[in-house]
Amino acid sequence: RALSVLFDFVKMINASSDGFAYGEASATLEVLKMMAEDSLGLSFEEKSEEIPSEKEEELLQARIEARANKDYQRSDELRDKLHDVGIIVEDGKDGQTWRRA
Repeated sequence: RALSVLFDFVKMINASSDGFAYGEASATLEVLKMMAEDSLGLSFEEKSEEIPSEKEEELLQARIEARANKDYQRSDELRDKLHDVGIIVEDGKDGQTWRRA
């Protein structure tokens, strides 16, 4: 039953995740971890690369805004800054995605 509740919580998060800000994603992850630890006795290793730092999040958001304003030079500069901190940014039909290098 506890596992079912966790899966329902994850489905709810996925259904509503139009894009979490850093603080929202971090808080949601903490709630999920607490639920899993308390109800199932699970523990988790920290994987900081899953969620960008606040500075990285700012750069990612600034790049989205630059592209929306058709400031492609600024967008390219921000992409290069993100690359320098180990984030690969890719643009697609659904917008920007990123991953660790």
